[in-house]
Amino acid sequence: MGALALSGGLSMVAYQRLTDLPPVPDCRELSPLSADAERLFCAREAAQSGYLGDLTSAVDLVRAWPSNHPLQRDVQALLKDWSRALLKLANAEIEQSNLFGAVDIASRIPANSPVYEEAQEAIAAWQYQWQEGEAIYRAAQVALQQQNWDEATAQLRALGQLQNDYWRQQKVDALAQQILLEQEAWRVLQQARQLAAQPNPEQLGDALRLVQTMSPQSYAWRAGEAELNRWSQLLISYGMQQWEQGNLEAAIALVEPVPPDPNLAPEAYDFLQFSYAQRRAKVDIDFWKPTLAHLSGLLEAIATAQQIRPESPFYDQAQTSLVQWQAQVEDGLHLNLSDAIARVGGQAALDLAIAYAGQIETERPRRLQAQTLVAHWQQEIQRLEDRPILLQAQQLAGEGTIPSLQAAITQAQQISQGRALRIEAQTAIATWRKRIELIEDQPLLDEAIALAQSGRLSDAIRAAQRIASDRALYADAQGQIQAWQSSLRNQAIANDQPLLDEAYSLAARQWYSAAIDAASRIGPDRPLYGDAQAAIGQWRIERDALLQQWGAQPAQSSSAPAPSRSQASRSSDDDDYRDYYSPNRP
Repeated sequence: MGALALSGGLSMVAYQRLTDLPPVPDCRELSPLSADAERLFCAREAAQSGYLGDLTSAVDLVRAWPSNHPLQRDVQALLKDWSRALLKLANAEIEQSNLFGAVDIASRIPANSPVYEEAQEAIAAWQYQWQEGEAIYRAAQVALQQQNWDEATAQLRALGQLQNDYWRQQKVDALAQQILLEQEAWRVLQQARQLAAQPNPEQLGDALRLVQTMSPQSYAWRAGEAELNRWSQLLISYGMQQWEQGNLEAAIALVEPVPPDPNLAPEAYDFLQFSYAQRRAKVDIDFWKPTLAHLSGLLEAIATAQQIRPESPFYDQAQTSLVQWQAQVEDGLHLNLSDAIARVGGQAALDLAIAYAGQIETERPRRLQAQTLVAHWQQEIQRLEDRPILLQAQQLAGEGTIPSLQAAITQAQQISQGRALRIEAQTAIATWRKRIELIEDQPLLDEAIALAQSGRLSDAIRAAQRIASDRALYADAQGQIQAWQSSLRNQAIANDQPLLDEAYSLAARQWYSAAIDAASRIGPDRPLYGDAQAAIGQWRIERDALLQQWGAQPAQSSSAPAPSRSQASRSSDDDDYRDYYSPNRP
């Protein structure tokens, strides 16, 4: 039994030794003395990251191994995968327009790699396409310099035929934009040349401004750069002449378009510096509140003027201006601090701001601005003092009754003339007075409307006329009165029209005297009176003519026939109309 047990134990140990795998190497502890299998294992593990450095290290490891290396079969499979990964990275660089990066990566694929020939073909294709693209692009640039737009456009089309995305897309877009830019730049340059050809300094300045809108990267800019310098020199000489004649403002205005150029003659450069400082220092003193932009302009003017050489003819004027500008800066900082204090809010802060701004003395350059701010802050204090009075008045008026509105008016009248809230208070008072008038007069207008709705138009008019012309509802009342008077007029016309029609009927039968008597019944206060009188005059003429034909004398008058039933039944509305349209009505 013991022998059997020993034999079984030895068999188990032997089996375990046959089946156990070798331990995994620790890639962090590799050295040049490590076995190739361990180094290959670690290279394969690292290359799985896909990073360029790991792939390159893996390829470099097996690059020099001889073809009869024991691990060559495994190496070829791995080398193919790693080379494919490198070629993929190279293609990515080409897509990013990085030819040199792509060639560098593809060149790392060793000659013993199954992908080597493919990599070399790719490198050759990239380099050929790049050379072709560069040649087309250079030809386009030459065409642009010569303003040969047709040739530049042809090269643009040729560039779009290339297979590489960089040239077919990115460079095509860039060249198209450049063609447009160059065409516009040459147009601007030609326009500037036409302006500069005029014997007028102002137009020369316009030419300079125009040229400076061109892109400095354009060929047109390079072509016109010499002219720009010549025009600048000429304009500076015009400005110097104005300055020598004592016309400082005109001199500054003339050289305003001239761009700064350190290569100018020292005197000309000083003149430009002096002019620029004067422009930057032009602060709108009338602007009631100081701003950081004003201070920034003054500080820049000071810094520029300080660069003017002592031997310059502009030095003395610059020094005089410096004193003024520094005083303005000091006052501006003083007022900015005062304004910051005032923005804290409250009467105490405003009082402090007023006191601080009041320290700017009469002869200081920002005195007027300081006084403007002080006046503004004093008004703010008045608003703080009077706002509670106005708020209380508004609360009283909120009840909407006549006594409460009158109390509100009395309260708001405490805000005296000249106070900041005076206009607001007076506006509120006018509104409340109008509301009182509405409350007082609305019943009168309502009564008049009720009378009119019941058919008593005359009474309605009399009721509405009780609203005086200076009252809030006067316009509404007058509108109603006009409507009711129009209704009365229409009724009077409706009542008198049958009488006038009957008179026309009598006249049509040559009963002129009867027609005249009928039409005469329309009184002078009636709407149809004018029509009736015109007809009567015509009928008298016709009657006299008829009587002459008969050989008789004209009749003095004739009795009118008895009034018809329709005439006798006119409504009492005639009396209403007579009341309000009679010339004798008060």
